[in-house]
Amino acid sequence: MTEGAYLKQDEWEKLIRDIKSGYTIPVIGPEFVTVADPENGGDPIPIGKYLAPKLAQLLQLKNFDRYSNLNDASWNHLIEGGRTRDVYSGLRTLLAEFHEKGIKPAEHLLSLAKITDFSLFINMTFDTQLQQALTQTRHGFDAEISTISYMPSEPVDLPDAVGNKTILYQLMGNHKKTWPEFAVWDEDYLEFIFGLIENKDLLRKLFQKLKNSNLLFLGSPASDWIVRFFLRITRGSRLSSRGQSNFVEYLAGCQGQLDKSLIIYSDKVLNVSQIINGCPIGFVNELYDRWNMAPSQANGDREFIENYPEKMPNKSVFISYARENLSSAVALARTLQENNVPVWLDKQRLKAGQDYNKALQDAVRVRCWYFISLISPETEADKNRERFVHKERNWAANRHQEGFVFYIPVLIHDLSTGQEKKPKCEPNCFEKINYHHAPYGKALPPFVRHMMNLWNYHENEGCPPSESELS
Repeated sequence: MTEGAYLKQDEWEKLIRDIKSGYTIPVIGPEFVTVADPENGGDPIPIGKYLAPKLAQLLQLKNFDRYSNLNDASWNHLIEGGRTRDVYSGLRTLLAEFHEKGIKPAEHLLSLAKITDFSLFINMTFDTQLQQALTQTRHGFDAEISTISYMPSEPVDLPDAVGNKTILYQLMGNHKKTWPEFAVWDEDYLEFIFGLIENKDLLRKLFQKLKNSNLLFLGSPASDWIVRFFLRITRGSRLSSRGQSNFVEYLAGCQGQLDKSLIIYSDKVLNVSQIINGCPIGFVNELYDRWNMAPSQANGDREFIENYPEKMPNKSVFISYARENLSSAVALARTLQENNVPVWLDKQRLKAGQDYNKALQDAVRVRCWYFISLISPETEADKNRERFVHKERNWAANRHQEGFVFYIPVLIHDLSTGQEKKPKCEPNCFEKINYHHAPYGKALPPFVRHMMNLWNYHENEGCPPSESELS
């Protein structure tokens, strides 16, 4: 496929790969949510620009047709002594009329909703257009159950286990569910951003998910300060000090939508942001086409794992995983292999009715050099330890020698099991071992270096290092 107008070919390939691996979350801004403008031949117009003159007229502002954004209409209404409540009531009335007309979601919203590797959508608008698009395109999407509408006074976190569910998180409120708390003008955005800071401990799963994902901004969410505040809150550290982070922010906006200072700051200072030149609507349409033509991640994972030999080669690192975490296991295996760390994944567990106890026992208790245990809500929910991963952990425990490195626990999902967030289903002998983090199997550079050092030490010395040698 030739390079598109928005990204270079290798950039497209990386983005599609990260989307299919579950590493990317779309963040939808008001400029991306459009409706057909009946006064301009049906051309798409941002919903805020469509509603602004209508709201100004409803609020009895002079020259109402000159207003092109909701912030100005709200601001001038307040300057003239109007009540803030009238702004939210007016918009609720306008959107009720809007939906009575049966206006359907724009085609690019439907394209975005059809990208089924997106399981979490962050919506920075208060309308229900994206909600309707998901209802229309995703079988089983229940708008009432699967939509979370945030408001500072009553924060709601993500559910404990998202899994394959689709979640729409309306970060700036919803004109129906959170009325009169939804973000319309600058002061509202300030209150909602400040509310996120105040409620960070109550939104731990949401922040963990955003921190450990690429963020794809589609359409400016409003002023550039909102983007910067949002990134600073979700990333959890000074943005300019992040260096070569594993996670990227993609900023897509038409010319003039993204503030020049934000573009320079993101591109030249952060070094981990990708500016997408061109209209986000056209970009998403091409993104959908490219995603749709790319091979399935599930098929790619199975093809990758099928290339492993039936019997684990000597000197390999054994990766133990639950069936549901195949994509994370493969992602980790790919990264370690690319860095010359031999790994092995059991593929027999993907085939029903296979008796592979003896071969796996031999792999864990004799042949492997190190044992990586992928820890997730799926493995830890099995309190009786009946799943096969727990058999493998027990075999690893039988081989474990105090003071030497062998068992390497890796947390791939937030467990949400209390303040310590420690795994609960590991053998007791592993309780004091510090575990590593690889969100969705995405190995961070320090962990990759750690595994390279472990394997090279074993290769050179003929045995694993002691824990004191690593400290």
